[in-house]
Amino acid sequence: MQVAMLRPLSVKEYLEGEERADIRHEYVAGQVYAMAGANLRHNQIAGNLYGLLWQKTRG
Repeated sequence: MQVAMLRPLSVKEYLEGEERADIRHEYVAGQVYAMAGANLRHNQIAGNLYGLLWQKTRG
């Protein structure tokens, strides 16, 4: 079995692809990974965590 080696994408190539993509992707060291879709509950939890961390770091 052969494994295809993918060449790293440039930032420009990634951004051009995102303009046409139906889903959003993460760009990490030249590789692109599909992002999981977030829902309202996920966003509320993330917002609450951010708020708590912000408070704690401000004393």
